[in-house]
Amino acid sequence: MKKPRTSVTKCMTLRLLYTSSLTGLLTDFIMAKPIYNSTNGLKEWNKENVKLHLQKDSKLLKHG
Repeated sequence: MKKPRTSVTKCMTLRLLYTSSLTGLLTDFIMAKPIYNSTNGLKEWNKENVKLHLQKDSKLLKHG
């Protein structure tokens, strides 16, 4: 007996959503790279990008 096509579609949709969310997290993490602070000569994290990355990460954990 063949499996219904809807289960294949659901599986592919979930896989696409999962992959796209991972890609988005990776992109955000790369954007949150350290920046050079000329005042004290140290590298600091771009705080705004890190905050956005953490917000998205926590939303995925809540829904997952």
